Amino acid sequence: MKEDLKAIADYWSLRAQGYALDTQNELCDKEHSFYAQNLFNQLIEHRFCNTPAALDIGCGPGFFSILLAKSGFKVTGIDLSITMLTKASELAAYHKVNLKLIKGDIQNPPFAPASFDLIVSRNVFWNLPDLRIAYTKALELLKPHGLMLIFDGNHYYQYKDPDYQKYDPHKTHRHLEDIDVSIIDKIAKKLPASYKLRPDFDLTILKDINKCQAQSEILKSHIKNGKNIIDAFVIKAIKDA
Repeated sequence: MKEDLKAIADYWSLRAQGYALDTQNELCDKEHSFYAQNLFNQLIEHRFCNTPAALDIGCGPGFFSILLAKSGFKVTGIDLSITMLTKASELAAYHKVNLKLIKGDIQNPPFAPASFDLIVSRNVFWNLPDLRIAYTKALELLKPHGLMLIFDGNHYYQYKDPDYQKYDPHKTHRHLEDIDVSIIDKIAKKLPASYKLRPDFDLTILKDINKCQAQSEILKSHIKNGKNIIDAFVIKAIKDA
């Protein structure tokens, strides 16, 4: 598992510069950002205490972290890639917000239980070698009645179902900087989430853990060969008392 995590971290370190450029563009036009709008749509339904503590899992260059900090949250970002964390620090300084940024793995988190009122993540869980461990640890870190929002998609489910094959799965990223994207394609072939239809798989895990009330919402989908192809979704879970 350690070798898999290192390979994943090394790849995303290569992508850090390009992702930081994408993130800055998205932050400067958040009114039209798909993920910004969906994040705030989910948050508006939940009551938080004053200055709630938030954890951004796999924070990357800090998109969710910065949005939350600007909205009054005390934000901690965790990521396996030091290069990503450096970019998050630079963008946080540009946007004049304070973030606590830590190198670490959600499957072995360096935090005390019940530390956070909110846990968020964007397009990260599909990278993880064991979703059950990740969800178990995340729920341990959440306070009673805390909210967890996991945004993700069926990024490599085409390895099991060819109908999920995109014409060019990397085309949406504008700043690839000549990165060899076949690296992550090969890594994804070994990841369990690539062969599980989500979000149903996630909900099954959370039901089995039995420490929260969880539901999912499909954010993007399309029809292909008469089949509903799920592109993006959010898992919303509220921890039990």
